[in-house]
Amino acid sequence: MRAQSFVSKRIGWRRSIENRGSCALGSPDRVHRFRPLTRSDMSTTTAIAHTFDQASRAALRKKADAIRWFHAIDFGDFQTRGRFPAHLPPNSTLYPVFELLSRVEIGGLRCLDIGTYSGLVAHGLAKLGAASVAATDIQDRPEFRLTSELLGIEIDYRPDVLIDGLEGAFEAESFDLIICAGVLYHMLDHMLDPVRAFSECRKLLRPGGLLILETAFHAGLEGPTMFLNSEDDQYIEPTTYWLPSRGAVEGMARLCCFDVLQTIELAHTRPQYARLAVACRACGPDEIGDRRPNLVRIHERGVKGLGYKPASLTSAGAGEAISYTGERGHTVMRAEAYTPSFPLHAHTLRDPVGLTS
Repeated sequence: MRAQSFVSKRIGWRRSIENRGSCALGSPDRVHRFRPLTRSDMSTTTAIAHTFDQASRAALRKKADAIRWFHAIDFGDFQTRGRFPAHLPPNSTLYPVFELLSRVEIGGLRCLDIGTYSGLVAHGLAKLGAASVAATDIQDRPEFRLTSELLGIEIDYRPDVLIDGLEGAFEAESFDLIICAGVLYHMLDHMLDPVRAFSECRKLLRPGGLLILETAFHAGLEGPTMFLNSEDDQYIEPTTYWLPSRGAVEGMARLCCFDVLQTIELAHTRPQYARLAVACRACGPDEIGDRRPNLVRIHERGVKGLGYKPASLTSAGAGEAISYTGERGHTVMRAEAYTPSFPLHAHTLRDPVGLTS
């Protein structure tokens, strides 16, 4: 399908933030539950700001100012700086993820955020009414814990969990929605390969569940191609090992038994600095769209490295698949023409706190 231009618009989330969950309740489950706010509650931002007395809030802000933040987060009375310089839109690499998430009814879903960093996505999902939210990272990050404290939200936070440790940390088929942003192109350390970003998520998703995966990619590559960045310095970052093409991202998803629903490209003047997000559904091999004959043979034979037999995977029953309302195909967006309304995203930075890079 020919790529379409992405027009500027504000996402219309199906429920206002004021009616979403914000307070964590104790739960015996592996991931924590959230109470939806009632009509008598104040707005989320106002309620958060009044959780602490003035002195306590000032102390937390001072603590936030001494941390280097990966995400630009709006806490109501102040924002964190995030990792981008002032001339770039805050959190812009997540814009395709925000748009794909706007096509999913988050309320009541069991969610997992892989590579959470400061926790913008994880805490935003909680505010959108997720039944439960878990988050993982390769190390324990103080900014994530401070985000939870400032917002009064308790996430099932699992630091020191790599992709290959997900299966040991969570039960199989225990999530409805998984977000994996900014991970795939780093996968070489600890002998991890990019395909495992899809295969490990496939194990954790229930039949009909959704994966939204975002990655750096090379918009100038044709076909299902994986560029080894160490050989040509296309992307100047020492931990970016891979720059896949869109065909390679879609192909890895299908190999791991996902049906690709939609891809969104965040355009860049240099094609090797573009970003790509894909929304795909966990399904049985027979439900995969555009499955090539050789992929059929691969699935029938089995792939030992996946850790499961594709032929044994089942699809969701009638009416059980998580709804996705986006249109199939590929779309191109530009950061300067897009206005996200994902909860906690800082649109503009007014005297932000946090260390500079």
